Amino acid sequence: MERLVRDWWLMGIRGILALAFGGTVLAWPRADFGAVVFLFGCYAFLDGIVTLAAALRVSGRTLDAWPVALEGLVSVVLGGLVFAWPVV
Repeated sequence: MERLVRDWWLMGIRGILALAFGGTVLAWPRADFGAVVFLFGCYAFLDGIVTLAAALRVSGRTLDAWPVALEGLVSVVLGGLVFAWPVV
């Protein structure tokens, strides 16, 4: 629990990224679908990197953080897929 309290700012960064994504989509009402997909790809990729950093930093033992690390890995892969195939 002490490590979670010490590294609270990592969860704060994830929240700020989510608010920035949602705020940008709401503030840009005439954005076309491609722009929203690009913004989502940026959000997913950056969120995944921060989540992986949180998993590696918070857990003293690697096996304790595998669910969080898996979430980060899926998010990074999803962001990469959005950049590779934005039409899909």
